[in-house]
Amino acid sequence: MKRFKKYLIIPLTVMSLVACSDFFDTIPNDDLTLETTFKSNTLTEQFLANVYSFVPDEFNQRMGANTSGAWTGGSSEAEYVWGFVASQVLNSGGLEPAHDLCKRFWDEYYKGISRASIFIENVDKCKEMPPLTRQYRKAEARALRAMYYFNLFKIYGPVVILGDKVISPDATFGEVQLPRNSVEECIDFIEKQLKMAADDLPVVADNNSLGRITRPIALAVRTQVLLYAASPLYNGGSDVYANMKNHDGKYLFPKEKSQKKWEIARDAMRDFIKEYVPSVYDLYRIDTDGKDYQPGSGKKIDAYMSYREVVRGDNLYNPEIIFYRLYNATSIFQYDLTPFHNGAPSPGYSGGCGKSMTQEMVDLYYTKNGLRITEDQEYINGISMSRKKYTDPVVPSRVFAKVNTLNQWVEREPRFYADVTFNNSVWLKTDPEEITTTLYYNGNSGKAVGQNNYSVTGYLVRKGAPLGDWSTSGDRACILMRLAEIYLNYAEALNECGDVDEAIKYVNYIRERAGIPEYGEGTDANGFERITISKDQDELRNRIRRERTIELAFENHRYFDVRRWCVADMATGDDWVYPAYHKGGEGGEMHGLDINNDPPLFFNNIVFEKRVFNKKHYLFPIPKDELSINSMLVQNTGWEIGAN
Repeated sequence: MKRFKKYLIIPLTVMSLVACSDFFDTIPNDDLTLETTFKSNTLTEQFLANVYSFVPDEFNQRMGANTSGAWTGGSSEAEYVWGFVASQVLNSGGLEPAHDLCKRFWDEYYKGISRASIFIENVDKCKEMPPLTRQYRKAEARALRAMYYFNLFKIYGPVVILGDKVISPDATFGEVQLPRNSVEECIDFIEKQLKMAADDLPVVADNNSLGRITRPIALAVRTQVLLYAASPLYNGGSDVYANMKNHDGKYLFPKEKSQKKWEIARDAMRDFIKEYVPSVYDLYRIDTDGKDYQPGSGKKIDAYMSYREVVRGDNLYNPEIIFYRLYNATSIFQYDLTPFHNGAPSPGYSGGCGKSMTQEMVDLYYTKNGLRITEDQEYINGISMSRKKYTDPVVPSRVFAKVNTLNQWVEREPRFYADVTFNNSVWLKTDPEEITTTLYYNGNSGKAVGQNNYSVTGYLVRKGAPLGDWSTSGDRACILMRLAEIYLNYAEALNECGDVDEAIKYVNYIRERAGIPEYGEGTDANGFERITISKDQDELRNRIRRERTIELAFENHRYFDVRRWCVADMATGDDWVYPAYHKGGEGGEMHGLDINNDPPLFFNNIVFEKRVFNKKHYLFPIPKDELSINSMLVQNTGWEIGAN
């Protein structure tokens, strides 16, 4: 824990944090002390702004700094074209205890935890700040601290919990010798801290406090924590960590599964939904006139637009958004999603082709009939061309694909067209002219013309892409949690508790908004014939996982989901979490199109990369430096010196 000495020195380094309100401002300068800082209302607010700065900036995964993750390119969803991106070390199996990526998350989150604890300890000294405001700010810091512990937990497993303890900058060596807490102790501390914070927070932040933690945000994160606690990796379902223990013999992971953990998670989610839906949050749905969808109005849900817009982050009053990070410079993120478009009418429509989608992920999306591509008799696989353009069935003026697009990319579900840029698809910007993206070797976004900016798989991730010029598209928020996730979390917990009918209901809320047939009998709200399914718990578990994989794609869930489910080392795809042709889970051969050729050879599926995933990769290793300084720390299984 040597980092604490460095990071607890006050004042903190000067830093700007992006926001719509002036509480996100520069933090105290080098001449200030704790005593001076917490006498001033302004400086106290600035100190808390710095605590907020450790909320992960997931728009910045390509560059990789502070707490920005490596979770999209580091999962089977996607691949970055550039070798310097942090996720490449995960895919190659190059992560080691001494690697900077391993150190970065540990260092940064503990830095945020330390500063939150300092704030909690000192905020009541600020008499310039009204008492109720002090209550809110202390609760915000408490919630943020719990979130940072949770993020550490997801990355490294059980960690060292310091509680309210603030380690002095001049702490002795003995004072930083601390063992790891167990899974149960970590979960217990985190969820109780979130509950404690929630009790002191307002339900809704005012318009001048956008981005602040509120009561429902704290409780929503608490439901996430309880979901992880109940999941197999942390609930007696993993053979990898069953025997991992501290030097004193204390086991860090539970050896047996507890059904009670699923019930606790279910109840917390039920309570959250009962209290805050629809009074505070609701699924974002608009009709074909672009207005809020009203059931019974005779209007249809515009499924494509509803799903596309919910994650764009330019409407912070969207009722589905629960938690987000305010952000000013989204241009890097949007540049990565924009195809190269050689010859585009404006440079802002020519991007980096940075984030490619794998064939594995492309094949997980449903058809327009809400079925897997392997079970829909109408689906046309293989290399055959559609001889007509494909338009949105609900909004026919909306063109998704031009003539001579592969049949396998037409008549897919609306989420497919919001998330995937494929060859001969129509780009989002159609004014002043329509742009068609071609990704083969000599195409306008192909390897021959893009040079260092091209798709490595023949597909690009589109989710969250700009509607216009990527360089001038404006400020947006990075969405970190939305109601659709809570619904899918709840469905998962309900199914594990045996309440299959209720679980199906919440999956159907997602499918209705997605514009695909619901599960069950009769006709659904969109006029589709529902799909009859078995109520077998194992089958429904697979359906929930598949729905989650699609709905929450590229929102930094899959990397952690396949690990908490203990399926990331799946030998052969089950055709639910991974396609049946894929071997090796998060490792093995990853597929795409032949980008070194023009059609028809371009359409052949080939291996673009062989990734490495071993059982030790379920969790990051504890950083080497921390093990050297803190002799009480034990390493995660598989990362010990001499382990394979």
